[in-house]
Amino acid sequence: MGRIAVLEPAAEVRELFVLVIARGGHEPVLVSDAVPADADAVVVEPASEPHLTLALEARRARPELPIVCVSILPRDATLPELAPHAYLVKPFPAAELIRALHSALGPSEPPT
Repeated sequence: MGRIAVLEPAAEVRELFVLVIARGGHEPVLVSDAVPADADAVVVEPASEPHLTLALEARRARPELPIVCVSILPRDATLPELAPHAYLVKPFPAAELIRALHSALGPSEPPT
């Protein structure tokens, strides 16, 4: 089980991610001003400038931190600094998010 920081601007999508992450066996953590130091991974909507900024700050502080992008936009070449482990384009099946998180967290996480 991992602690997953959720950076999503749309309330209804954020609530869906929280449910999916929890059903995947992880602990979702809603983020407002900084990614917690004990987060095991980050789920971020990079089209949201404030959330992208928080994810980039977390990346600089913890280069090894897995980041999964979940976006309305196609993958953009301007994200090399973010170095996401996975990039999912909305809409996507909920199972894709869980697979991306399990992959990002490594082999100690059981697949669903």
